[in-house]
Amino acid sequence: MPNLEQEYKALFIAPYATRAWASVQGRMHWVNLEGWQDAMAGPISAIVDNGECGYVYARDDGYFASVEDPASLRERLLHWHSGLSKGVEQFESTTPDTAKDFAYIRSVVDRIRVLIERVCVIEQHRWQLNL
Repeated sequence: MPNLEQEYKALFIAPYATRAWASVQGRMHWVNLEGWQDAMAGPISAIVDNGECGYVYARDDGYFASVEDPASLRERLLHWHSGLSKGVEQFESTTPDTAKDFAYIRSVVDRIRVLIERVCVIEQHRWQLNL
């Protein structure tokens, strides 16, 4: 799928590496949500980099317990995305600068949701080919 790597970098790397945050509050709020982002980043980056993330099915830990197929992986990614989205909505935007950051954060979260769907299609396709 075109631009998958660029989109991953824009959503999971650029906010930390190159984003010119308008407010300290916006950046700190995003940093405080890093756990949700990191949880999603592992399987998503594996699919982006390798075309698959089969490693998650063998793991029985706090992250991937009961993830046994692409459908349950998608469910887990969407669960984490929901946590991220709820965390974003707790951000209090009280100034024009925090409003800019809030709009940016919301756009990133919306785009992460789209990326989840894209990589899950890839993983489902790979899974079906290996049955």
